[in-house]
Amino acid sequence: MSLSRLGTQALKRSPHAALAAALTGPPVQEMSIPIFGRLAVTVSHAASQDLLKDTDRFAVDARNAGHSSAFGLPLLPKSLKVLASNVLTMDDPDHRRLRKLVDGPFRRAAVGTLRAPIALQVSRLLDGMEAAGQTDLVNGLFRPLPLQVICDMLGLGENRKQLFALFDGIAAGSTFWGMVRAVFQIGPVQQFFGDEFARVRVEPRPGLITELVHAEADGDRMSEEELLAMVFVMF
Repeated sequence: MSLSRLGTQALKRSPHAALAAALTGPPVQEMSIPIFGRLAVTVSHAASQDLLKDTDRFAVDARNAGHSSAFGLPLLPKSLKVLASNVLTMDDPDHRRLRKLVDGPFRRAAVGTLRAPIALQVSRLLDGMEAAGQTDLVNGLFRPLPLQVICDMLGLGENRKQLFALFDGIAAGSTFWGMVRAVFQIGPVQQFFGDEFARVRVEPRPGLITELVHAEADGDRMSEEELLAMVFVMF
């Protein structure tokens, strides 16, 4: 079983032998995924470190490597182009500028204080699974828990149920057509957050959304696209 078959059910059921075999090969290998096609991937720790840290040879934003779009794909839906404006897909100096803007809000998030609320959410989800006779930990605990935690950090209220329904459509994109459908779900998610940004500009409330919208550094603020990308990438 080769690295090019990473998406197969057979590999998901028993990944260790195939991944161990990949490590005996060259540090950079090819694989294929839906929509994006064939990609070069690093399989060793040393190669991955080089890719991530050697900014003289490698760029995160494909436009800095001669491509016309940030993801290196000539034809991208508008919703995906918006997501290219996030801190994970930028090179300096854009990356440094965005990091400076979000540094304060993320420090103030006080991750340590989330321990008790998260433990309470875990207990509620497990109690719900027991009451329903559910034994699937992925769907009963591991999928809803991070969504709930991130929504708490962002300061979302009851309207998070609408967001959960939208993200269910995106999370289902494991096949080619599933990924196509997921792309069309991104637009409604972005509209949801656009509405939230508009609300907190008028009526600030506790949470990261308000802090990101009002974040300022050196007289600069994030654009609407940068706000969308920053919140979306958290999920």
